Amino acid sequence: MKEFFRLERVPQFDLATAPFPISQEFHRLISLSPDLADPAHRLYLSGIWRTMINIDRNLQRHAYLALTREGVSKTIREFYGRRPADSFYPDSVDLYYLYAHIRERRPKVVLEFGSGMSTAVMAHALAKNGEGHLYSLDASERWAESTARALPTGLRKFATVEYRGPLQVNILGHSTFCFETPPVDSADMIYVDGAAHEKAIFSGAENIEFLDMRPDSCIYVDHRIGAVDYFRTKLSLTPQNTPRYRIHSYMVIVKGFHELLYSPCGADLFSNTLVRVI
Repeated sequence: MKEFFRLERVPQFDLATAPFPISQEFHRLISLSPDLADPAHRLYLSGIWRTMINIDRNLQRHAYLALTREGVSKTIREFYGRRPADSFYPDSVDLYYLYAHIRERRPKVVLEFGSGMSTAVMAHALAKNGEGHLYSLDASERWAESTARALPTGLRKFATVEYRGPLQVNILGHSTFCFETPPVDSADMIYVDGAAHEKAIFSGAENIEFLDMRPDSCIYVDHRIGAVDYFRTKLSLTPQNTPRYRIHSYMVIVKGFHELLYSPCGADLFSNTLVRVI
């Protein structure tokens, strides 16, 4: 499994050749400012898009084969077959990072915000370890019930899936929402894959504010700029200016593709952002 972590997900763009302004805000967050009426701009965008698609297809294949060798693909098929027709199709690379992390670091308590295929895969990893428990919270009663029902029988003792309503709170000067009554006070690993409310400013990271996170705990953020912004802000707001988090990004988000992809996040094919508590 360690070999997979050496695979590079990030395309190496020569940003100096772009015919329009590009800024790389941090790590692998890239902002584009194209004029879609300009043929040269459209040509450059299509080249970036083809590169991203080719890299992602290759890595999806590697990840799925790795999951198959671990016996996880059977769980994926069983879980997906029990879900409603409008459920999301799994991203094999994202699932592999979560699975490999749990298998290698052996967390005892895993907390997930937003249930789904990741719930089944993380429960599978805990079952393979023979220890640990996953608590998965969902802001939708429908999806919480669907996830709990779709979990293979042998994994249910390793995962608890519950609906939690939103609680309005003030964090970092913003009125926002977190899940009410978290099931645990702390966790060894957290996966931020959903928010308590669609108007949550930090896309689900608000919930970290009320947990007692131990050093060396890990947080994965699924394609959520607002959540990553929360951790970037917290870097400079800790007492004595000592950082609380270290960001290790596996994610590429390209702002400026909105008109092409009709996506609220832009192009976000490139996996999760890993945040470590220090």
